[in-house]
Amino acid sequence: MPGFTDPPQPQDEVAITVDDEGIDEDEVASTLSKDHMFIFVVDQSGSMSGQKMEITKRALELFLMSLPVGSRFDIVSFGTRHEFLSQGQEGMEYNEANKSKAMTYVQDMYANFGGTNIANPMTDIFSKFVKV
Repeated sequence: MPGFTDPPQPQDEVAITVDDEGIDEDEVASTLSKDHMFIFVVDQSGSMSGQKMEITKRALELFLMSLPVGSRFDIVSFGTRHEFLSQGQEGMEYNEANKSKAMTYVQDMYANFGGTNIANPMTDIFSKFVKV
């Protein structure tokens, strides 16, 4: 048919170019980390025992390894009671020392916080981190 060409076949070479003029990689990295707060809310109630808790811990470790340097983060564990990793601070700056502290905290997590009550931790999260 006139005006139509066959789509490229696997053996055909296709060149893709990207014009990256004007992109400042340092600015992009700074923008990604500036003013970003990551709050991980983790259910440590009894219903999370066994494989559920282990999967949660592995996922949290992956997230912690992927945060942008300079961002802030906190982990809030909940059940009948709740606790913040930052212990009263407004989160923690993401750096090697705090990442190591968080990884140790995650490794020590168990489904030992009693029943499931997410209302109190969410109220505390909003009062601590959300500035209106």
